[in-house]
Amino acid sequence: MKNELNHAKNIDDISTPSEFKFDEDFEFEDPDVTAKRKEIEKYLENPDFVNVEQWQSIAKSKGGLITDEYRRRIWPLLVGVIQDEMTDPPSLDELSTHIKYNQVELDVKRSLKRFPPGIPYEQRVALQDQLTVLILRVIIEYPHLKYYDDIAITLLLVCGDRASFPLLCRLSYGPKAP
Repeated sequence: MKNELNHAKNIDDISTPSEFKFDEDFEFEDPDVTAKRKEIEKYLENPDFVNVEQWQSIAKSKGGLITDEYRRRIWPLLVGVIQDEMTDPPSLDELSTHIKYNQVELDVKRSLKRFPPGIPYEQRVALQDQLTVLILRVIIEYPHLKYYDDIAITLLLVCGDRASFPLLCRLSYGPKAP
């Protein structure tokens, strides 16, 4: 019998984060943003020819990084997360014995207002489970840190569960030691 803690699928199995459409339709897009989109595409096709300062400049300029698809690909570059750090998370079962588990679970349940409106029940449950795992992973890695579920949920929604952990650690703690 499957443990009740794993009642939901991984949200990546249900829907990719990009299927949550928060980005505006760009049918009538500003010409500057269209030019920026082309520049971003060019840089993403040739990542060796762009540095962090250029990505920062693009992110700070009009329109920001434009879409969640771009954010998903560029946020890790901005904070120095590499592909090897984007590992599969442990299961909720594995983390359910942690001393902070119950508190994190309560906090995540209280954070429902930060979830996308109209999210289907199955996806919401999966997202809650992933958020619980993400926060517990950060607490385990850096016990002295506090966490903020609104930042964690944003990273999870935009970047998925593999990238959100190293991103949240990097944002919370700074550059990874060599």
